Amino acid sequence: MDLSKATPQQISDYKIWWMEKGPRPIRVQSDFDVEGKDWCRRNLERWQWSMSKFTDVFEHTFFFENDNFANDFEFAAKNNFKVARNFLEK
Repeated sequence: MDLSKATPQQISDYKIWWMEKGPRPIRVQSDFDVEGKDWCRRNLERWQWSMSKFTDVFEHTFFFENDNFANDFEFAAKNNFKVARNFLEK
């Protein structure tokens, strides 16, 4: 869906809609929130991802509009985020 001309309220409503469908969470060590957000900003549109901070001890969780985005992010995290690689393999 192209929301490039959508208002912030429309984008928020859309994100709430796909978040209610149960997106696959990807956990990342909290030290790598900047790397995770940078990856999302470079590769996805703002309405295609969301992040919740401190969902567990030293952990943030990223959520994605679809499984392809989640798989791409998880691959990047395992291969590019040095310490996060060990955290994701648990």
